[in-house]
Amino acid sequence: MDHSFYCSSCDEETPHQVISSSSTMVVQCSRCGAVHREIPEAEPEQVRLKTIISSGLDSRVCSSEFTPGEAVALGDHIVVECGEEASGAEVTGIESGQKRVKKALVSEVTTLWTRAIDTVLVRASVHDGYLTKALARDYEGDDEFTIGKGVEFEGVRFSITHMKLRNGAMITREGRSARAYEIRRIYGTRF
Repeated sequence: MDHSFYCSSCDEETPHQVISSSSTMVVQCSRCGAVHREIPEAEPEQVRLKTIISSGLDSRVCSSEFTPGEAVALGDHIVVECGEEASGAEVTGIESGQKRVKKALVSEVTTLWTRAIDTVLVRASVHDGYLTKALARDYEGDDEFTIGKGVEFEGVRFSITHMKLRNGAMITREGRSARAYEIRRIYGTRF
């Protein structure tokens, strides 16, 4: 694996191969073949935060990793680790001491509240004459839904008429789209 270091022979930063590594590294310039020593940069120690991740009706206590000095804000997308399993999540709450905040440095955060966005439960209300039926189905978080397009939930085919987003917005214009993790509820009429 090549690393980039300054080569005094080439008088510029060039790719190098590591020959040996301990407290100092012996490296060889891939361009001119010059061999010299380098002091490896210390990796910044990571900060682990207690992170609650919700997926549908289930919630688990997990953790997420950040670099010291980094800030986290509502709406940020992060990776949450639960043992050997990792999930993409959106930050929905930040606890700093005894209060909830919109943004904080990771050193000030007590607990992060998140929701999984890899796979999300999308809810729909489908109108069929005089009856409205509530439906739900799991989708990948990045799946897109478009006003005016047809979809199928639980064997019911319908056309999307409007969507309520998690940020409170309502989209109604034909052709407008939203990703599954952004949607609070889809509304439609049965074919």
